[in-house]
Amino acid sequence: MDEPRFGGLTALETRRTVYGRDRRVHLTHSPALHTAQHRGFDQTLAKAEARLGDLAATLARGRTRRAPEKVRAEVSAITRTPGSPAYSP
Repeated sequence: MDEPRFGGLTALETRRTVYGRDRRVHLTHSPALHTAQHRGFDQTLAKAEARLGDLAATLARGRTRRAPEKVRAEVSAITRTPGSPAYSP
């Protein structure tokens, strides 16, 4: 790749079977995009850890009357993949 123009972008051309057909595939890696995605993942992970910590503290105080299935549902909501139907940040 043209280093001054694409700033560290790397690419590889190969062939793969995609949806049952042989295709030419271009794989790319951008350090800038990688860094941004890593930062976003770290933020998402930190939010989930904070919410799980808050839930654990609430449960540890023992003043909640949540049924176990409600607690499991809340943990599922916190740890659900972004973009899935019941995701709530």
